Amino acid sequence: MAADPFADLERDLQALPPGGDARTFHHGLSTALRRYLARRLSAPLLESTTRESNEVLRRQGMPDDSRREVVDLLALSDEARFAQRAVAAHRRQKRRARARRAARGVELWCRRREEAAAAREAQQRRSGP
Repeated sequence: MAADPFADLERDLQALPPGGDARTFHHGLSTALRRYLARRLSAPLLESTTRESNEVLRRQGMPDDSRREVVDLLALSDEARFAQRAVAAHRRQKRRARARRAARGVELWCRRREEAAAAREAQQRRSGP
């Protein structure tokens, strides 16, 4: 990977406005989280619905608790964007923090998965052809 998807997510979350239009904030939150996941998992999540994203994450083997956290955030963003509900600034901060927490969970899961794959490859090399 040329750049760090988690660092890019952090930057995108920091850039979200604390006030203003709730739809704009939640569109940015959803896009940032989807972009992070798409890059980190090499999965087509930018153009997927929340329901489709849930299925992709499930097929990738993401643990249920991490997957639910991500999908809940995407659903909250959908609700705020499409139902045009006002969202107070303190709730936006909480959602921004939840996105970071969810991404840290994804990072942990990805690292464990990568370490397990590396261990399997090393074992296969030791075992020979």
